Amino acid sequence: MKLISVIIPVYNVAPFLPQCLDSIIAQTHTNLEIICIDDCSSDDCRKILCEYEKKDARFKIIFNNQNIGAALTRNVGMDVAKGEYIYFMDSDDWIEADYLENMLATIERVKTDIVLNLNIVQETPERSQPYDYADNVKINPDGEFWDREKVIISSPCLLWARLYKREFLEKHHLRLSAMRTTCDDFIFHYISNVYTDKTYLFYGSVYHYRLHANSITGQAKSQKRWDLQFMKAYDAIYDYYKEHGFLQNCPIKLFNMMSFFAVDSEEKFNFYHNFFVKIEPYFQENENRYNEMDLYFRKIILECADYNEYRTKHIANVTVDYLRNRK
Repeated sequence: MKLISVIIPVYNVAPFLPQCLDSIIAQTHTNLEIICIDDCSSDDCRKILCEYEKKDARFKIIFNNQNIGAALTRNVGMDVAKGEYIYFMDSDDWIEADYLENMLATIERVKTDIVLNLNIVQETPERSQPYDYADNVKINPDGEFWDREKVIISSPCLLWARLYKREFLEKHHLRLSAMRTTCDDFIFHYISNVYTDKTYLFYGSVYHYRLHANSITGQAKSQKRWDLQFMKAYDAIYDYYKEHGFLQNCPIKLFNMMSFFAVDSEEKFNFYHNFFVKIEPYFQENENRYNEMDLYFRKIILECADYNEYRTKHIANVTVDYLRNRK
C-alpha cells in the first residue's frame, strides 16, 4: 500500500482542527504519514495536536520556532515527508472518508504526476454549496487530461485539491514561495504545472472547504487587496519563468485582469505600471493570448504618467471603467 504524506499547516484554528484531523484518521486508505506543523498558534492548537499524536502513531507534529506563514510551513512538511505521494490539506477543512483512496487510485490509474479533484463543497455557517470556480470549469464526468497551458490558465489553483508525486516535486526542486501573500498557492500552481505536459482532472470524493472570517481567503476579501496580491504573484511568476527559461520554451499568458481589480491607490498604480513596463518585450510576442479586458487594463495603466492622472481619467474599478468607455 503506497504511503501518502499529508501535510497540514496549522495556525489558530482550534475550533475547526479536530474535525480536520478526525477526517484524516477516518480515511479508508490507512497508510498515511500525517505531518502537522504548528506555526506558533496562540490558541489551543498545540494542545490538540499533542492529543492526536498520543492516540495515533501516524501523526508527526512539528512546532515552528517563529511564525513563517502557511507557504514556508508547507515547505517544512515537504522537507521531512517520506511518502511516495504528497497531499496538502488546510487545517480548517475536512474530507470524506474515501477521499485519499480515490485520489491515489486515480493518479496510479492514469499514470501522471498530478491529479486535480474538482468535487469541492464550500462550507459557510449559513449553507453548503458547490465551490464556484472563477473560470466555470467544466470537464467530462469521467475525467479528462488537460495540457499544460490550459491547466495553468483555466484550472483552479488549489493546493488541497491536488495529489502530487513526491518524486516529481523533488526532481524539479519545487517549493512554495517565501512571499508572505494570500496567493502562495497561485504561484506554486504556475511553477509546478509548467514542468508537466498534462494534468488529469476528475470528480472524486468530496473536499469540504470552510470559508470563515478568520480564514486567509476571508481576510483577503475583507482587506480588498486581492488585486495587488495577484499582480505581485504574477510578477514573481514572470521572474521564475525568465530565470528558468520558460518564457521562450513555454509561452503562456502571464497576467489576467479579474473583475475585482481596482486601481484605488498610488501603491497599486505604481506596481502595475512597473510590471507592465517590465514584461513589455515578452508581452509583444504573445499579445494574441490576452483578451480585451486584459489589453484595456494594460493600456490605461501605461497611458497614465502617475496615479493622479489615472484618477482624473478613469474609474477605480477597471471593469466598470472598461464598460463605460467601451465603444
